[in-house]
Amino acid sequence: MKLLLVSILSFVFGDYLTVPIFNGEKQFQLADARGKFIIIVNVASNCGYTDLNYKQLVSIKSEFGAALEVVAIPSNNFGEQEPDSSVEIRRKMTETYSLNFPLFDKLDTEKDEFWKQLEKYSGFAPRWNFWKYLIDEDGFVRRVYAHWEEPNVVAADIRKIRDGRTLHEEL
Repeated sequence: MKLLLVSILSFVFGDYLTVPIFNGEKQFQLADARGKFIIIVNVASNCGYTDLNYKQLVSIKSEFGAALEVVAIPSNNFGEQEPDSSVEIRRKMTETYSLNFPLFDKLDTEKDEFWKQLEKYSGFAPRWNFWKYLIDEDGFVRRVYAHWEEPNVVAADIRKIRDGRTLHEEL
């Protein structure tokens, strides 16, 4: 029965929702957050965009609470700006920014199945640190944001969707 449900979710919502990612030993699938908005972001600790993005993501998570999942996934693909282990990244970023969302284990944005599936369904692979993907409550990728677009832009789009308005640059 569980396999059937996973197959149905994969067909309807895309395989990216059923590819497991890990937070230490805890497994997570985006399908677990069905009914919530999801922001997926590839993060790096030593990037010029780090401070602004983490601060705004913490604020956005506080604003939306249980209606939003922030899925922050470290990668070392761009400028080698995330060289530490997943454990060390979680420790440093939690201490520095008082994170209210999980930091998942580091993934390679070019090789990992999660990123491949997300690219397949969104049409975009991360091209630098802090690319953001907005998934709506029904599991559909609504928009992809480049590294220079602040998380507050994503929050504004969540409000628009919640209010029944369309997004200007929707996929």
